[in-house]
Amino acid sequence: MMNTESHPTGKRVFKSKNLVAERKRRIRLKERIYSLRVLVPNITKMSKATTLDDAVDYIKELQNQAMELQDELLKLQNEASDTSTEEEEEEEEEDPLMNFKDQVWVTLIEEGNKLHIKITSEETTNGFLVLIEFLNNLGFEVVDINWVAFKGVATGMICVQGDGDFDVVKAEGLRNLLLETIRSHSLDCKECRH
Repeated sequence: MMNTESHPTGKRVFKSKNLVAERKRRIRLKERIYSLRVLVPNITKMSKATTLDDAVDYIKELQNQAMELQDELLKLQNEASDTSTEEEEEEEEEDPLMNFKDQVWVTLIEEGNKLHIKITSEETTNGFLVLIEFLNNLGFEVVDINWVAFKGVATGMICVQGDGDFDVVKAEGLRNLLLETIRSHSLDCKECRH
């Protein structure tokens, strides 16, 4: 059923039931077309159909640019992985311990008769056992041990307890003895290999 009214001129005029809603829809569409015109850089004509055609062309152009950039990125990543593979191979050829220095830290714990010892050295056969035996021969009782070895480097933390009280001078002397023991054991192991 159509809703029509007579116009003063005598003509019949169609009047929509949803005239206000239709007007709002057209206004929203018009505003969105204007927004699209702002976003698309090359609008050839100001008509709605041309604006939509130009927007489609622009989106296709952007998609092509995105594909080209992805191809270029993939190419760069492949080149970078080839370069890093070559660098890794060069690093594997070098001896990782070439510039490595053995280190020992000895710290007094508050009671005065306990020491915390941290050792970093080249991983050697029985190196850990040699250190424990050395500490036992000096009269220390091992209270706690943590020892880790990875890629040829060993790090250990040892807590020892002695019979008497220690001061900084004695702790420094023990550090030097441990360092000397580690180095001599490392040299012995290197000679055994050759």
